[in-house]
Amino acid sequence: MLACSLAPGEQKNRQDELSELSRQAIARQSTADGVLLRFTASPEMNTRLHDVAAAEARCCPLLDISVHAAGEMLELRVSGASEAQPIIKLMFQSPDAA
Repeated sequence: MLACSLAPGEQKNRQDELSELSRQAIARQSTADGVLLRFTASPEMNTRLHDVAAAEARCCPLLDISVHAAGEMLELRVSGASEAQPIIKLMFQSPDAA
């Protein structure tokens, strides 16, 4: 069973935060086991992405979330087992799909 350790109000706040972050992505790519979002690199975005990855690791251990520098871009990779795919799609959906 998949479960989030956040209280309902915290879940809403986190989803709002992730939605805002997704809107700032300049590219989004589905992968075999999740999603890859690309952002323009800046110290602020680097800190924000690492903070999100750390926060999600604490409350959602079924996801593998990592941040990578790729030239002038930052990549947020989110992956998980097949049962985690609906959660990944919901959390990091394209803003126009929301």
